[in-house]
Amino acid sequence: MQAKFLQQISKTVSGEAQVSAICFSPNGQKLGICVDRVVQLYDDLGELRDRFATKPIDFKYERSSYVVTDMAFSPGSTALAVAQSDNIVFVYKLGLEWNAKKSIIAKFVQVSSVTTLIWLPDEQLIFGLADGKIRSGNVKKNKSHTLFTGEQYAVALTANVSRKAILSGHSDGAICRFIIEDEGTGDKSGLIVRHSCPPCALVWSAHGIVVGGCDRRVVVYNKDGRILQQFDYSHEPTAHGFGVGICDPTGKHSIRSDSIQ
Repeated sequence: MQAKFLQQISKTVSGEAQVSAICFSPNGQKLGICVDRVVQLYDDLGELRDRFATKPIDFKYERSSYVVTDMAFSPGSTALAVAQSDNIVFVYKLGLEWNAKKSIIAKFVQVSSVTTLIWLPDEQLIFGLADGKIRSGNVKKNKSHTLFTGEQYAVALTANVSRKAILSGHSDGAICRFIIEDEGTGDKSGLIVRHSCPPCALVWSAHGIVVGGCDRRVVVYNKDGRILQQFDYSHEPTAHGFGVGICDPTGKHSIRSDSIQ
């Protein structure tokens, strides 16, 4: 697999809430980028087609009272979930057409900051909180419940290729598995391994669990937490740690992004 630069999509911005979240719709037609609490929507050619401002949990708070921490499109690409640091997830109906009217169709108020989220094909919206909880939201019923509670701040979520199980990464290095639907693999829910640093770049590929973090190392674990392979970039002068990871739909390729000056 080769990664090739194609174009710059968003202009350089300055300030506290720069590019805080990026996500691509499952149908490949829309790219969402959140810049300074404003969601920008691009088409598959990288052209800006629409935008809308997010809102705080309550209008009595200023716009600067929160940041957008993560975003995810629905399986049908017609809705967008926006996680925020002010203890809420908003779900916006976008529609398939660019001129479709937008509206908030669900909101999940939490007891602590929402730090990460993913949207599974069965319409479960999974999100992690700063208090370590991993919760599931039902958009149609506008209700959420706790799947399990980690000991520390949730920094990342990912699902396996079949999307029947998830992994959560926590600030103490813990990587935990939760089985959504039993596939007869014998895998159990619970702690798999404790990584050397917060596993911010967490990917569950077809070949293993790929993890990156602030120690500038990429480690591949098997499903039981045994190290299969590792890459050490700590001696690279321009490497500043890995902050996010993503896998292609086949689970065969993954990519991680680091902070490089």
